[in-house]
Amino acid sequence: MRGGDRPTASPLVTWRTAELTSPRHRRVVAAEAARLARDLDASTLPGAVPLNRAVVRPYRYELEALAATLGGGQPIGARGMLLAEQLLSSPASPLYDRAAADTLEPRLRRVRAALQASR
Repeated sequence: MRGGDRPTASPLVTWRTAELTSPRHRRVVAAEAARLARDLDASTLPGAVPLNRAVVRPYRYELEALAATLGGGQPIGARGMLLAEQLLSSPASPLYDRAAADTLEPRLRRVRAALQASR
């Protein structure tokens, strides 16, 4: 799913898709995106998460929009959920890895497009 391939609809893929796009899972990932957006506030002290605040700060509204999309009631794509999870939690994500900072904008666009793919 992460690579964009459309696997056959096996029971396992169907189950995993339902799990990824469930309201509960969407709320969890949306809360993580919202928390990261709040952590970008200049009045917030840096936390234990090594967020690349200087690079990510201009994209605060995109993170808030991502949180709103994830928390909303519109259908979303399972591939988009995988990409969102990877962006928000992987140490290699441009949110944390300073060497990958220049890939943040395209990664955010890719996540948003994949989330909207099933609409």
